[in-house]
Amino acid sequence: MRFIKHQLKEMCENIESNFDKNMDARKGNPFLIIDSKINKCMGLGRSTDSQLGNRMQNIVFYSARLRYGEKAVPNLVLIETDREKKTVKCTCFYVELSCYDNLLLNGKSIKQQAFKQIVLINKKVSIDDIAKSIGLAKNDKSNIKIYEEIFTEVDDESLEYLKKREQDKKRTEIDLLLFGVKLIRTFEIKLGGSLDTKNAPANIREIADLKELFAFSSVNHTYFATCYGSGSEAVAKNFKSDKRPFDKNDGILKNTEFWKVVLPEDISYDEFIKMYQTAFKNAGINETLKRLSQIK
Repeated sequence: MRFIKHQLKEMCENIESNFDKNMDARKGNPFLIIDSKINKCMGLGRSTDSQLGNRMQNIVFYSARLRYGEKAVPNLVLIETDREKKTVKCTCFYVELSCYDNLLLNGKSIKQQAFKQIVLINKKVSIDDIAKSIGLAKNDKSNIKIYEEIFTEVDDESLEYLKKREQDKKRTEIDLLLFGVKLIRTFEIKLGGSLDTKNAPANIREIADLKELFAFSSVNHTYFATCYGSGSEAVAKNFKSDKRPFDKNDGILKNTEFWKVVLPEDISYDEFIKMYQTAFKNAGINETLKRLSQIK
């Protein structure tokens, strides 16, 4: 509850601190010839939607940590391949939740990077590099914990795919990764339910790439998830028609289906929503938006 309250309070503060800059940007649009009050409301709505997406991502990460433990929700995974031995070694780095909680108790904000989950392939990295990727200061790097998992008898196709991803020289950011030697689950998460049809093929490509990225694990499931709404028919249609190697355990998780996976087992979806609504009200978001919309 405290974490949700902090996220929403910080969201409210960010909306207010960015208000003048966002309004100035909208004033510079010669094609937006509308009433100034309506313009303010539209700008505030866009800012709130943008902020809320990030905050929900953080809440999902924190909830999953409470549900599955810190090790299962790592901040960064370094994948190293050995083609001769046909093995994949995964070195997982994670910051304990107590570190996050201590920052909140001391009135400090947590960088957005600290809630991202990153995958690197065959990279040489130092603990300082890891701290920077996670968003920690160098003097906080002692809070980083490390463990390794080794996957054996990896097929050539999986190793070849990892080689291709390595050559792209890009890090992969995953909305949610639940990592284990017996089961790996990945999620592409969208806040809203009914998404644009034009984005559906790209959404499916994203989860297909996640499926192939972790194909070295014998049990590897991937999902397209939405935090609310009935989901996207276009995404569902593209998922069914896609020829990539999805299996019966992969799929689409909508609304409560998704939250049942990430919430702690002792918190129901309805209880979570009540907690969230209380935190939202106490954060004073509605009052702040009303006040900002009245500024001349």
